[in-house]
Amino acid sequence: MTSLAPITERKIFTGTAAQGGGTFTADIPIPTDRFFYLRAWAFLTAATGSPPHLTAVGGYTSEYLKCNNNGTLVAPAAITGSSNSQSSTSLRPVRIIAQDTAFQSGGGAPSTVDWSGSGTNARLTVTNNGASQDADVTVVIEFSVMGSV
Repeated sequence: MTSLAPITERKIFTGTAAQGGGTFTADIPIPTDRFFYLRAWAFLTAATGSPPHLTAVGGYTSEYLKCNNNGTLVAPAAITGSSNSQSSTSLRPVRIIAQDTAFQSGGGAPSTVDWSGSGTNARLTVTNNGASQDADVTVVIEFSVMGSV
């Protein structure tokens, strides 16, 4: 077997997420017999007025590990205990950088950024929990591809 030289790429996605739980998704296909480390930066923004001026922002970071083992998307086994403070293979949202109240629910719950699998894609879902503000969404996903052949 031979280890493949890692390849790192970056993709940018844009769209919208309606207030009150609207979502935006971004998919990265995971080729057969490859391992991906993915890092995402998601940004929610809103502007109002004429001409429009920026009125609300939210910033989030998240990481994910996924493998495509012969056509099946799987997560590598988690390391438990103090070595892995998240005790998770999916490492869901790592951090909310900043978030204006426009992107929080009426009860204060923040908007979210979550990873999942969809077929053989790694999928990032951004949910706008804001009670009063639609969001423009920008997602930057950087991913490194590795494997053995």
